[in-house]
Amino acid sequence: MYIIIGAITEVVKYLFSPFTDHFGYLVHYKRNSNDLKEPMARLGERKEDVQRSIDAAHIRGEVIKVMVKSWLKRVNEMQSKEMTLNNTLKQSKGCFQGGCYVHYQVGKDEKQIIDQVKELINEGRTFTDVSDPASLPPSLEIKPTLEFQVYDSTKLAMDQIMGALKRENVNMVGVYGFGGVGKTTLMKQMAKILERHEVFYHVVMVIVSQDPIWTKIQGEIAENLGLPLTQEFLSMRARLLLDRLKKEKRILIVLDDFWNPLNLLEQIGIPYGNNYKVVLTTRQLEVCIQMKTQFNVEVKVLAKGDAWTLFKWAARDIIENDNTLRPKAKQIVRECGVFP
Repeated sequence: MYIIIGAITEVVKYLFSPFTDHFGYLVHYKRNSNDLKEPMARLGERKEDVQRSIDAAHIRGEVIKVMVKSWLKRVNEMQSKEMTLNNTLKQSKGCFQGGCYVHYQVGKDEKQIIDQVKELINEGRTFTDVSDPASLPPSLEIKPTLEFQVYDSTKLAMDQIMGALKRENVNMVGVYGFGGVGKTTLMKQMAKILERHEVFYHVVMVIVSQDPIWTKIQGEIAENLGLPLTQEFLSMRARLLLDRLKKEKRILIVLDDFWNPLNLLEQIGIPYGNNYKVVLTTRQLEVCIQMKTQFNVEVKVLAKGDAWTLFKWAARDIIENDNTLRPKAKQIVRECGVFP
């Protein structure tokens, strides 16, 4: 008898449970709405915390994780759905005016999404880090008008620069020499070598010139690092650029054609230390001294034989055998500072 009664009881529960659930959606729609408010408020707070972290990551030029983007999208959808339910409830009428179905549907939806909201809250709490470091842009593309030629003087300068940059106590190197002597071409070649041999993870080279526009230079450096730099004031841009550069493991910044001294850290946002090094190319050794470079390398004019070999390579060997062109060619080389 007890077995039969127990079985009948279970059958009755099975038959009436769906009915009582549906009846509860209708009767307790207001309670369900109130029960949903508290978790929705906590979800909104968690969303604000995550969004602040995302905004900070964007400023640093970092990449937002896919799972964080997905979570944020689902939170927005949930908030939109909850707002729609509230608006529907406010516009609903009494049961005698046909509002019973609306109350039932709202009560049912609210009851069902409470658990979903709690799951979103718990998932959002797991985001200890919302982003990854930005992927580096492709290595510096070198498109010289002439193939780079290594001679004794350039080889010596390159070896000296390489040796200085590898020293832990050298953070800023000066490269100086006459205008047109080849400092820029040499440093472009050095950039390729330094990246290929992983002396630095990244090399950024920008042209300064005699009348620099520092916001433009900041923008060029930031663009190489994937950092959107839209702020107007130089000091604010400098702080943002500094924060981004400090996330690099080992980076070299080459400031080409540098003319006048200034505080790179405060005015531009360029740090220099063991992991952040700077090379200045300039025409005057005095500029290097004023910038307090710790090692200076002079790029000298080519020796007589090297200069003539380079000129013949550029103009082709016809000059060597042409009695009319050869004297003029030697005159050009002589004007450039050497006498073959």
